[in-house]
Parts: sequence; structure tokens; C-alpha cells
Amino acid sequence: MTKPSPVDGSERALPDYVLVTPARDEKARMPALLAAVEAQDHLPCLWLVVDDGSTDGSLRWLALAAADRPWMYVIPFPESPTEYLGGHVARVKAHGAEQALTLAARRGLSPRYAAVLDADMIPAPDYYSTILTRMEASPTLGVASGLVTSPGQDRRIEVEAFQRRDLPRGPIQVFRVACLTDIGGLPPYAGYDGIANVKAGLRGWERRLYTDLVAEQARATATRYGSFAGFRR
Repeated sequence: MTKPSPVDGSERALPDYVLVTPARDEKARMPALLAAVEAQDHLPCLWLVVDDGSTDGSLRWLALAAADRPWMYVIPFPESPTEYLGGHVARVKAHGAEQALTLAARRGLSPRYAAVLDADMIPAPDYYSTILTRMEASPTLGVASGLVTSPGQDRRIEVEAFQRRDLPRGPIQVFRVACLTDIGGLPPYAGYDGIANVKAGLRGWERRLYTDLVAEQARATATRYGSFAGFRR
């Protein structure tokens, strides 16, 4: 059963947040992703999926899923599809974040947080409730995330050496909207997540990666087009 969302009139102790998911040809993963979002202790007030020219039936599947979920929206990305890496996917996410906040405002909502959730990620059920609780308790915390693991890996920060405690991970970043506004929105460039972390720090915002919160990735980092292509890139 779908949990009540803000538009159903339910009471929510934690602040509202919007969730943005970029997707291209991820139909096979969408049922698990939808289940993971609906399993969250704290649902988003609005979940926007940006379809980037899928050809596997993703758009139709998403539209059907959104039909009976008033908190879920699906929009196409206006640019022509290119290789789904680097600057292009950054622009998809930047567009999605901007549109999600605009849609929320049109619905009379005032989310204080905006989160990115890649289509190949499965966050733990307490992921957003825990992060938002911690961000609410620390007004200078502008960007946060949990730890990214791949199937079969130990859930330790040593899994990937670049998962530093001051560098929240792009596939599951959560931004305070005030921080996101302060840095001019998500940077539409390759390496957007690292750039966002740096810009937030320069503006005086704290950044935090929590090692006790986990989101499992369906495939290892940078292997969408194969391990060799990811290594070469």
C-alpha cells in the first residue's frame, strides 16, 4: 500500500523535500526504485523523474506509475539524448532540480530540501528521514549523503577510497534549498557533484557523508557502458 503523501493531508514532523531522478532506459530497474522510494520512512512531497530519451518503454511505465501517485511527476528532458555521462547527465539533474522546485511551489509546497536519487540506487528505508533529522539539527549543514555500495561489497567507507566524509556522493546527495540557491543551483557540468560540494564549502556551508547510512548501487561506479569504458573515462 502506498504511504500517504503531503497532498493526502497527512501530518509530517520532518520538513518537505523534493526528489529528482534522471533516467534513461532504466525500465528494468524502475520497479525496485519505486518500491524503495515508497518504502521510505519519510516520503518526498514531490518526486520528479526526468526521462532522457528512453527507448525501452521507460516513459510509458513511469507515466502509468505516476497516474495514481499525485506526488510523482514524469517529464522528458528537452535536449536531444547524447552519451549518458559527464556534462549531459549533469544538465539533466540541474533541469530536474529546477523543475521540481517550481512544480512544488505551484502546488503550494515549500520544500526546504532537494535530493538527487539516481535510477540505479536503492536507499535504505530510513535514508531520508535520518539525513533530514541531522540536517535540521545542524543549520549550517548544506549538503549531505550516505555511503554508496555496490552488490557484494562490504558496507564500509573503505569500499571506495574517494568516499570522503566531507564529500557527499552525487547519486544520493541531499541539498538544503537555501544552500542550493546560494550556489546557483546544480552545476550543469561534468563532475557537478564535486563542484557543488566545493561551491557550498566556499559559501560557508558544511558538507557531510554519513557512513552509517547506505544506498546500494546496482552497478559499480562509472560502469554504465562497461568497466573498460569507465576506467578509460
